[in-house]
Amino acid sequence: AGFVSLGALIPSISRQGRLLKKARPHMAITTGHGFTAVTIAQMVEDIEKEVGSEGVVAVMGAAGSTGRAALRCMFRRSPRRRVLAVDLPQQMSKIPEIPGWNPTVHRLTTVKEEIKEAAIVVCVTNAVGGILQADDFGENTVILDDAQPENVDISVLDTRPDLRIVKCLTRIPGLHCPFEMGLFAAEHLDPEVNFTCLAEIILSAAERHPESCVVGDPTDEQLEYLEHAAQRHGVRPAEFFSFPSLGAIDLGARRTTLQQTRV
Repeated sequence: AGFVSLGALIPSISRQGRLLKKARPHMAITTGHGFTAVTIAQMVEDIEKEVGSEGVVAVMGAAGSTGRAALRCMFRRSPRRRVLAVDLPQQMSKIPEIPGWNPTVHRLTTVKEEIKEAAIVVCVTNAVGGILQADDFGENTVILDDAQPENVDISVLDTRPDLRIVKCLTRIPGLHCPFEMGLFAAEHLDPEVNFTCLAEIILSAAERHPESCVVGDPTDEQLEYLEHAAQRHGVRPAEFFSFPSLGAIDLGARRTTLQQTRV
């Protein structure tokens, strides 16, 4: 292969591609988490258009490479948005170093329970499996789960029908991917929708990028390059897709269901 794209937990275990680049210095590599960060920031705005922009946005895994890049994109696009950055105590010192961090509107915490105050929770951890349960969220929370494996299991919806869980996916015009990614049940299949990490390598190929795109933490220049490349090729955040068995969802539907059950 002349150009390799990483995904899922591979960027984490390869130090965001640094170890692979060291072992194969002549191979072009991109991690996939640069365009993921761009898409997260765009999807947070799309969600706010549906549920309002007055609430807090919590980011689980904020100190990780994807979390920091996503926050950087969010701060650039909406510097006054209230953000709660959540991570482990040993990771917290990295977060205030993110360009755009403003302690008057941005807050740090290591206490998972504090995400209950958030209207939107973004999951970008590298934890293996579900780490958030039904009781961890406030009422009517929208969860943007980018984690692979997922941080929130579908069983959470059994006891919390008010929650809405959205996957961070992208729409790539003309895409035909013969590999089954497990994103959709057969009745909800949409061949143009796929993971954001895949979109990054597709954009790099479409732009005929001559070398590695994102290795290590993405720079502002790389994030802007990917954002502009996506605009040129019509690549954009997908509609609000949830678990494979649910397909596309209406962000207002579950709120109504909860209210009806309380009548």
